[in-house]
Amino acid sequence: MNINSLLVRFPFLISGSLGKSILRNDIKLVKFGNGKNNVLYNASHHANEWITSVVLMRFLEDMCINYVLEEDISGISPKEIYDKTTIHFVPMVNPDGVNLVTGELTNISGAYQYAERITPDDLSFPEVWAANIRGVDLNGNYPAKWEEAREIKFALGYDSPGPAEYVGSSPLSEPETK
Repeated sequence: MNINSLLVRFPFLISGSLGKSILRNDIKLVKFGNGKNNVLYNASHHANEWITSVVLMRFLEDMCINYVLEEDISGISPKEIYDKTTIHFVPMVNPDGVNLVTGELTNISGAYQYAERITPDDLSFPEVWAANIRGVDLNGNYPAKWEEAREIKFALGYDSPGPAEYVGSSPLSEPETK
């Protein structure tokens, strides 16, 4: 589901960008609701788990449909959700990695060639790719227990960029996690 399509169908949604990825793709945000309680849903931290973006967008669309039709969601009024909560949807945290895995990034690009070069020969490229385009696993690049994660991953041999598991040179070293 295209964000622009949702914005046309559901003008009460608010859209924006949280920033840019390494390859300057927008990290898009869509807000549903205007309440004081804040909830964050995000998808596609791992490039090869891109289907989570589709599922999250479907969830957002269903939420909007229920809101317009005033149909309860699991016994809860969507108007009540909208009035009490702001749900922040980030459908694709890792757009560059997803573009690599889904074929949007072609093998003539330098980023593709770099990713292919740092993927071990015994792994299926690009299907195995979970990291961002620089080879950092975004799930491990947040400050919470980063040092502990680094110690564990480095001990397992994930001490440099690759298709998965490398936590980066420091917490928040990647624009996608900032």
